[in-house]
Amino acid sequence: MMRIAMRVFLMGAVVFGGGGGHLCFAAENPAAIVSGPTARKAGENWTISFEIGRPCDVTVRVADNRGDVVRHLASGMVGLKTAAKPLEPKSLSQSIVWDGTDDAGNKVRVADYKAVVTVGMRAKFDKFIIWEKDACPRSRTNNYYTAAGGDCYVNQSSGVHLDTLRLFNDQGKRIRQVWPPTLDQPEDVLQKFLASQWGATDWDGDAVPRKVFFNSWYIFGVRSGSMAHTTDGYLVSSFTGVGRGFYGLDQNDFPNAWRWRPPWYVRQQTYKTEFRLAAGRDGDFYLTDSFHHIVARFRAKDLSPMDSFTHSGNEKLAAPRFYIGEKGAAGDDEGHFQGPEDVALDHEGNICVLDGDAVKVYAPTGKFIRTAARDAFPGGKPVPPAVKAAENSQRALCFPEFLEMDSSGRLIIMNQGAGVAVLESDIEGRSLETIELPWGHSTYHGYSDFDAEGNWYVTISTRNGPHEIWRFTPDGERAKFGNNDAIVLGGEDDLFALSKGLCVGPNGDIYVVAQTDKWKMKPPTMTGGVAFGDLSARGEEACQTRVDVYGPDGVLKKKGIVKSVGINDVAVDREGNIYVIEGTMWHGAQMGQVASGRAVYGKQHWPFTYLTDEQAALDPEAQANKRYSLLSRLVKFSPGGGILDDPGGKAQLWHYAGVSGVSPWNCDAECPASQLCVDSDERIWVPDSLMYCVKAIDRAGNEMIRVGKYGNEDCEGGGSDKRHPDLAGVVIDPEIPLSYPKGIAVYKDWLFISDMYSHRVMRSKLDYAERQEVAIR
Repeated sequence: MMRIAMRVFLMGAVVFGGGGGHLCFAAENPAAIVSGPTARKAGENWTISFEIGRPCDVTVRVADNRGDVVRHLASGMVGLKTAAKPLEPKSLSQSIVWDGTDDAGNKVRVADYKAVVTVGMRAKFDKFIIWEKDACPRSRTNNYYTAAGGDCYVNQSSGVHLDTLRLFNDQGKRIRQVWPPTLDQPEDVLQKFLASQWGATDWDGDAVPRKVFFNSWYIFGVRSGSMAHTTDGYLVSSFTGVGRGFYGLDQNDFPNAWRWRPPWYVRQQTYKTEFRLAAGRDGDFYLTDSFHHIVARFRAKDLSPMDSFTHSGNEKLAAPRFYIGEKGAAGDDEGHFQGPEDVALDHEGNICVLDGDAVKVYAPTGKFIRTAARDAFPGGKPVPPAVKAAENSQRALCFPEFLEMDSSGRLIIMNQGAGVAVLESDIEGRSLETIELPWGHSTYHGYSDFDAEGNWYVTISTRNGPHEIWRFTPDGERAKFGNNDAIVLGGEDDLFALSKGLCVGPNGDIYVVAQTDKWKMKPPTMTGGVAFGDLSARGEEACQTRVDVYGPDGVLKKKGIVKSVGINDVAVDREGNIYVIEGTMWHGAQMGQVASGRAVYGKQHWPFTYLTDEQAALDPEAQANKRYSLLSRLVKFSPGGGILDDPGGKAQLWHYAGVSGVSPWNCDAECPASQLCVDSDERIWVPDSLMYCVKAIDRAGNEMIRVGKYGNEDCEGGGSDKRHPDLAGVVIDPEIPLSYPKGIAVYKDWLFISDMYSHRVMRSKLDYAERQEVAIR
């Protein structure tokens, strides 16, 4: 029977709530061990007993006299209705049996070991192992704009959705990150921002931006074409991502305009080439429209037209207006343009328009002055050489995504940018090398995993070829699967599109997520009557992704051991239980619509049956970010697998709602996907990127800890969650600053998180409110 993991909020009381809750206690009631631990021999085993004072997370290990862990016995929430075995539910007293073996099942010399019990897990910032703060490595597209004072804005872009904006001085030193923005702002500025459509709160109730990623028409983005920084501090840019329009940022880097369009009909799908901008001298900017053959003037503060032109070329206008030229009428005389390519002001404030094979110069009134050669166009200020040179930094990360760690501390980093680069580092970040793949090959989403021997498995996509799994030895050599060089995915399954997850199980079996091709689907006949994107459907007919199992020899053992709607990644624990992130059937735009209270396909899908009453009651306007997070789930299946929400008895064991930053089924590779990490204590780590944190969930579906608070690249970590001096609900210096957490890896008690929008990989120390140990005799 399926059990629903619930979110529980407590304040200092011992309450046996449902799974999935994050326990909140006042500082005067910290997690504590009130009795024990003791370790008593019972036949061939030892029983480790202890009692805690209130519900909290507990981790039990066996360590040697050097402190190295040889056996991870238990980890999870204690004192709730459910508990991860061998912990007992509904009890603050626990007794854990150890059979004298290590994690590999080998007998150990008991006299050399001790039982270690910890409670109250927390994360403390240690360092950024990889972060070049003054570098801006080339992404798929780097857009530069040098303002009048010489400072240079750099927009780094990748794929459809990834964008940041940073400001450098002319010596190549980073001044600040512009987008995502900092919350270290004056009280009145913050209050205005947080009260707008861009403000929200996180799970703790602290103020955060509603969303800073997914660069597309349905969420604010900073994919920049032509830019202008005005004299009163506003930044305006054409937006070259999905959708049409301009964006604007105010003097505090907060959104001032989004999808703004000039006051005439525009049908182009991109604003990359048809429009060019130039800053004026009075809080204004000039805009060229090469399709409509005009040059217009606007005020940056409110984007209002400025009716300052009394002339259009040599023609005296009947009334002042905001543009020169005639809309939709091309020409090569003084009052018309053939298709203006660019605009700039000369040192006298005259308007210079690059048009055809000449530069047309106009007075501020719009009156034509003269024609000059093309090479006389003043243009904008050049990109400072030091900023441009920063593209070539060998240690700088563009958009670091998934992380994988082996038992020796070898760290794999998938780095999105101009394609996906595969990087290898040690846990200190001292070494950083690129794992070269043949030309035309990529890791696609970037999923990989290690087996117990340190062999590395990775999903590979070949240009115009099949999706495959490759295996590498610890020495970096290709290793075969039986007689084959690779596992070829899809085969005769003509609906296979791509792989969206990879895991090597404890026995060496290889679990691979397979996704159907949305372009080959012909709903409703091929989807069992399910309309495209309709999540009211349940059971196998709604499932468009599956988990297939291959043996170590690469031979398919089980096709579709798990079937779900939109799987992101797969993981397996020591018992063989299977975990997946369920990313829904929807595109991210549709998820945003439902989160904001709108209907999709004419149906009001909210609330879903798996939500608690508290979750279902979240306000679609004020709590849209939380609702968005709850649309995706961590799901656990038995070793035998199953079908998501199956009404026929093959459903999941439980699910935990509150995972975000996923790639739904019909996004393919458009949206960066999510990663699972099962650590040695069998805590399941998941990202909640939209809420600026990562979470550890125990094997019973209970939330153990949330790590991270919103903070952009200007936050350097270790800030103890310092709060705004005038706004208690705003953290301005987080202990663990995160703006787009994506990859997660754990090595011993070190937690590694990649932050895509801060262009870095962070290391934090997992420590505990209390640690007690007892010798095992």
